[in-house]
Amino acid sequence: MKEIGTEQEETEREVIETELLSRLTGRIFPDEDYSEEDYSEPENFDPECRELVDGAALVKYEDAIRKLVDQNNQMRNPGKTPCNLMEYFSGSDTVKRKVESAVISIKKIDGVLYGCTTLKLRESLDEKEWCELKEYMEGQYSDGWGEHIGRREIPFDGGTLYLQFWQYYDFHFFHKEEICVREAVEEDRRLPRLRLQGHEGNIFSILVKVRQLLVQNGQEQEAEELLDRIGESVSYGQALGILGKYVEMEQDLPVQGFRSRELGDKKDRKNEECR
Repeated sequence: MKEIGTEQEETEREVIETELLSRLTGRIFPDEDYSEEDYSEPENFDPECRELVDGAALVKYEDAIRKLVDQNNQMRNPGKTPCNLMEYFSGSDTVKRKVESAVISIKKIDGVLYGCTTLKLRESLDEKEWCELKEYMEGQYSDGWGEHIGRREIPFDGGTLYLQFWQYYDFHFFHKEEICVREAVEEDRRLPRLRLQGHEGNIFSILVKVRQLLVQNGQEQEAEELLDRIGESVSYGQALGILGKYVEMEQDLPVQGFRSRELGDKKDRKNEECR
């Protein structure tokens, strides 16, 4: 039997609310170059017919994006707004018990739009539970909620925008407090940029280009070190993660076109990070 007052204390227990932010990007298709056939067949894409834009450029479409996000939540959970993705969670009982809700939206911070998952926690999560929850939410961003919204168009004067809540390369969640730290680190690194157009899927071709860029940037030692590190990788996704420590990659491929083929490799990398 519960002690007097225990049930009331549980009811009144404060819910912890926190936000997981992530990079938000989009692809713009100019009216004169875009066709539905091109979008449905990723191998037919002409890289010159689309432009990858980041969260700063997406601010001008903020109202339309918010409207689309609301519609996507309603479609995923008819009659219930917003859509609570924990209703679809099939992981551990402890995470299910501790996390009351997970709702995806967008958030503008310092003139940049981010993907945002608002979490309501009944109890704090330990490191293992956070890892499980983030892995589930990443799956929703890439194969579930995010893939669905990524196939819906946002028309504007001069073209069409498609959102990407998930990115094949270097996707991860972070908290608001980490934004300034991330920006400072990225500015300090000043990594040379590599556009993957024409090299996608061929790790050896990408490796050659990365080493060339490092040498041109006066980083001969890093270029040699890279060979040993790549030799230790066990998958294409893991190798890309290593290369990303040395150069900033500009991805040209549509994310849905890669997800199914690379999911196994990516899960291997994710499991490795969670150990």
